[in-house]
Amino acid sequence: MARRTRFYFSAYACAVALIGICACSSIIAPALLGTDKVAWKSVPEALLRIDDHPPKDWNLYSAGRSNDRLLVQLGGRYLLVLVNQHHVYELDPAKLEHKQDVILWREGDRPADPMATSEWIIHDVGEAYRVHFHLDTEGRTFDIDIPHPVVIQGP
Repeated sequence: MARRTRFYFSAYACAVALIGICACSSIIAPALLGTDKVAWKSVPEALLRIDDHPPKDWNLYSAGRSNDRLLVQLGGRYLLVLVNQHHVYELDPAKLEHKQDVILWREGDRPADPMATSEWIIHDVGEAYRVHFHLDTEGRTFDIDIPHPVVIQGP
């Protein structure tokens, strides 16, 4: 009887482990391989200043709820800003797919080397989350303000 119990317990443990591995691989593997598309949604009411001046044609996109991955559109130019890693990449506009109000992009299309940056300042300024950095190769300073979502609490 003890042998049979150990056999069933081992079979059950193997099945659970196999299910866990399959679930993790379907979530993690596409991200690692760059086959999954990242959906970028516009950030309403965001502010952008370049060298203390607002650009004429721009938009800011975010992937998900956190503000650690931003996509800055300046006319036909796209900059991927990885806030926590202090990296900025220039993306090839041909590799971005526009669908209604969303931009789709594959992580595997990221350039190998980030642009040279410095002077990173990231902090909460009360009503907004501010990201400040300097693009060394161009000699330009970027300030991005992302407003906090309004939370209305009832009585």
